[in-house]
Amino acid sequence: MSLLWSKYTTALVKKPILTKAATGGVLSGTGDIISQVIDGDSYDVVRTLKLAFFGFSVYGPGLHFWYKGLEKVVPGVTVAKVIQKIVLDQTIFAPLYLGSFITVMSLLEGKGIDYIVSKQKSELFPTLKANWGVWIPANIVNFALVPINLRVLFVSCVSVAWYSILSKLHHKSVQQDEPVIQDVV
Repeated sequence: MSLLWSKYTTALVKKPILTKAATGGVLSGTGDIISQVIDGDSYDVVRTLKLAFFGFSVYGPGLHFWYKGLEKVVPGVTVAKVIQKIVLDQTIFAPLYLGSFITVMSLLEGKGIDYIVSKQKSELFPTLKANWGVWIPANIVNFALVPINLRVLFVSCVSVAWYSILSKLHHKSVQQDEPVIQDVV
């Protein structure tokens, strides 16, 4: 295990964006696998690959740049700084991230602009409220205790559970063509 950790931390130094992208992709896909297993449906590998693609292309790299910029704007780990980071994270990054999740996943499912706009209007705020229940507590730990180079790994681990929820919500509403967040939260 220590050899794997050593290789991972070396990769974080040598290729931080690619390493965080791969971390985001693998753990996002893992969250979808868990969601499908819990639902008891037959396994859909394409669905997992779509979520892993999002984690690799948007989530991992996006968090790399977000956390780096956030640390420049609000450096430090005092209680006041952690609160400032959480407020910025949950009022700027979270809505943009969740909006991009809804958009990208809907496009990958072949949905059109009208569907995406409707889904954004009906699901973005309820999903954001669910997000606060997971990410405010997680980010207290993340911003107070986790070194900046390991923050994407930490939140990606928490995201396994979060992506299980997001994947379930997205795919349930795609199948029903209507919002379902209220059923899950």
